[in-house]
Amino acid sequence: MRRAFYLLFLFFLFQCEKEAYNFSNEWLKEKRIYVYGTPPLDYLKEVNGSVIAWSVYHGGLNDEELDYVRKLHSEGIKVASNFPTMQASPSVVGSNDLEKYACKDINGNPVKALWIQPNSPYLPCHNNPEWQEFLKRRLREHIDGEVDAIHFDEIEGIGGHLYIAGFCEHCMRGFRRYLSQKFTPSELKSLFGIEEVENFDYREYLLSRGARGIFDDPNKKLAKEFVIFQLKSRKEQIEELIRYAREYAGRDIAFGGNLFFLTPNKQIFIDDLDFSVSENFIELPPDGKYMGTYLLTRAISEEKPFIMFPNIIDLKFMSLINNYETLPLRIMESGAGGEGFLIPYRAYIFGGGLSTVKGTATAPPEKIRNYTKMLVENPDLFNGKITGEIGILYDFSCALEEYAEEGYAYPYIPSGKVHTGSLGMALYLQKKHIPFRFIYEGDGDFVKKESEDINGLRMILVPYPPCEAFDRFKILKRAEEMKIPVHFIPEGYRIWNGEKMDFDFLKSEILSTDAGEDVGIVAAESDNKTVVHLINYDYSLKEGFRRTKPFYVRICGKEKGRGITMVPGGDPEEIEIKKENNCFSFLSPGFEIYRVVVIEHNQ
Repeated sequence: MRRAFYLLFLFFLFQCEKEAYNFSNEWLKEKRIYVYGTPPLDYLKEVNGSVIAWSVYHGGLNDEELDYVRKLHSEGIKVASNFPTMQASPSVVGSNDLEKYACKDINGNPVKALWIQPNSPYLPCHNNPEWQEFLKRRLREHIDGEVDAIHFDEIEGIGGHLYIAGFCEHCMRGFRRYLSQKFTPSELKSLFGIEEVENFDYREYLLSRGARGIFDDPNKKLAKEFVIFQLKSRKEQIEELIRYAREYAGRDIAFGGNLFFLTPNKQIFIDDLDFSVSENFIELPPDGKYMGTYLLTRAISEEKPFIMFPNIIDLKFMSLINNYETLPLRIMESGAGGEGFLIPYRAYIFGGGLSTVKGTATAPPEKIRNYTKMLVENPDLFNGKITGEIGILYDFSCALEEYAEEGYAYPYIPSGKVHTGSLGMALYLQKKHIPFRFIYEGDGDFVKKESEDINGLRMILVPYPPCEAFDRFKILKRAEEMKIPVHFIPEGYRIWNGEKMDFDFLKSEILSTDAGEDVGIVAAESDNKTVVHLINYDYSLKEGFRRTKPFYVRICGKEKGRGITMVPGGDPEEIEIKKENNCFSFLSPGFEIYRVVVIEHNQ
């Protein structure tokens, strides 16, 4: 009897210890450093990391990683698991009976995920009921594994791989259902020539016309509907997985996703997610400047953390070729944009396409700790409202229309003229030191977000060709009523492609400086303070970062105040702030990578 009571006592003690950890999503509101993989606790402490992402349970629940999660929780570190949703491999699924999950190409052959090398896994179909049930089982394991968040990889589903896949029986059945629900029989016949939708097979239809894929469909409207079907069915699946997981968990749990390059077929999931840890194309500086990407994410959903990460090809350059010299720049650039940058720990490199994964990348703590420390110890400096006098209109309806018409047809497509035109114009304005912000308008279906206030903008730019959705632009109608000029620049995408363009009418009335294009200047307002982030992009593989010379910055529309400046690893120092009519100015001392100047007004 005494032994039974002792065992019962141990059971309740274990339950109390297990329940002592408080699951709450409040951590998403905090400035935290995210780290890739499953680093040891000592490494996390060295780099000031407090969230791990793309981490545990890639192959399901296991005791070793569960112990690791509990250890991190005891130190206040949050865990976002690694949930591969489009990889049917033995290491992910835990069996070799995998072809049954695979989607098919137009010739009926099972498709593989060729971007994973060596031993490419089957590319499963998100419309396959058996794969859907597998993902639900795996979700339960992640939740039983006590994670704080679940991170969806390959969130785009088959809709991101229609250049090769999308023709299995489950896709064909789903497309028939989609068509029958959206169109009447008479519309199906007049628009697409479909007599009996219950017998229609899109793959057979294409083959009978000698097509090699949907890009050869002679009826472009039908091809477009097929793309929309695949996007909708995947979005519905992700919504169902999240609903199912929250119900099973019965507690706070967050969901993130890999929104690779923020292409339109990834943006459709932003409403469903709580945060994003996303791969991106990242070039070496001075050409690689990504403030536009961060400001776009803030326009889409300012309250949801966005963490950028190099795709596994570009990570090669950051790790092996320039030995992480540019990683501090990326960390501070993301902080200046109000977002974050994922620290690599044993992250795969050399991957993508038909390349072979040949190694991993781990950031040396000594190269980044001063920069991450500055972020976590001064969160108020990186949470302000960023100043913008010119608005870049990003209309999701146009971006989606372009993707549905042609973007699906190619692997790793840079997403089209709407997306690259918008980011290209952001790059131009950043180089010219013209404060800007994005104005984002959803389509009311995939993305519910409506356009925000445009008060305070001097003009609005539309840096891509007109599309059929233009007559629905609420923002443009409002701008006309408020007498805000709107300029159409249909070839804005050329800037992103590296072409030189100049626009004499684009000048700042707020900010002036004698700094060159290789200095980034981002001003933000926070608690009666103006925070000015200064970023040095002047870098070469041969010389590293070339220290800036002193330069002046003048910002108008703000009162003079007391100035403080600091660099990562340094102590705060006073800096002289001069008053010039309705402006203030200062002379920035030289710096290597990053400097912040804080002006406390009414001092």
